[in-house]
Amino acid sequence: MHKYKLRVYYEDTDAQGVVYYANYLRYFERARTEYLREVGYGQRSLMEKGGIFVVRKLEMKFKKPAILLLLLFIFLIPLLPQFIYWKFLTGNFFHYAYEGESFNWLKPELLKFWFSTNNGLFVYAPILLFSILGVVILFKENRKQAIQFILFFLVISYVFSSWWCWWYGCSYGSRNFVEYLVPLSIPFCLFVQRTFTSRFTSVKYFLFGVAVFFIFINLKIIYKYDDCFYGVNSELWDWSTYYKLIF
Repeated sequence: MHKYKLRVYYEDTDAQGVVYYANYLRYFERARTEYLREVGYGQRSLMEKGGIFVVRKLEMKFKKPAILLLLLFIFLIPLLPQFIYWKFLTGNFFHYAYEGESFNWLKPELLKFWFSTNNGLFVYAPILLFSILGVVILFKENRKQAIQFILFFLVISYVFSSWWCWWYGCSYGSRNFVEYLVPLSIPFCLFVQRTFTSRFTSVKYFLFGVAVFFIFINLKIIYKYDDCFYGVNSELWDWSTYYKLIF
């Protein structure tokens, strides 16, 4: 068996940082040339003797992509200051900064994480309920993608709600969900597009009113918000205090 090692250059890759599929043919040709040279046959000498290779059929099965090493290096650069800081502070490049805090994987607080007045996801941003309805619509049009969104949402919610402090301290709403609002905006936009282009006028007006009400709640809580949740007990679902914040 002949092994041919090569270096992947930037010009060989596509937008995802992996080797463009057609470039593997060039690698095959280089490997064949090196193999012939290794066993004592050069391409030119073969041609002088009347020998020539012609590709009649070619099949390829991709197992894994050849990835540009530079991408891995670029990914690690922003992390280097953190590693250096941990090394300076603790003597180790890797350090768990949340000592004494952990996840309770067997007892996630999903319902509280979603609907509690103490930073509940849908309570402080009720407009996100449209994203859930968008997934329902997507399920009818593309079941595979809908299942992916459902699993994504459930897994992220499970992880966040399993943290010992599922309300994540003095913050406005579920601050840990901020970076995941982008994927949630996809079913949200689908819901808006399908609903507000519907031929049923009464449905459009009703959902428009619901959207306005949700936005009103969001803005009113933002206006009243003052660092922390002020209920009778932060562990209770104190809806009376929440109601007073809005009305």
